[in-house]
Amino acid sequence: FAANRNLTGRDASYDENLYTTTLDRSSVDERKQIEAERLAREIEGQTTSNLHLAEERGQRIEKDFGKEEYDEEDLYSGVLVKK
Repeated sequence: FAANRNLTGRDASYDENLYTTTLDRSSVDERKQIEAERLAREIEGQTTSNLHLAEERGQRIEKDFGKEEYDEEDLYSGVLVKK
């Protein structure tokens, strides 16, 4: 945001409510809530080779691509190519 302000002279704003929908939990019955929690556990418990999904699920990221460990560029902006 600071770089944008320096380049354009304008303040940027971010409102996550523009990109998400608030869930009214009182409108969801207990059976549906239990089923949703079960599905979430099932999805989050699955292993994945996708670095981003593994991080979101709190899983250890397997070393691959000929690297001993991943840095921020690898995880968030670099393009990893298998050797």
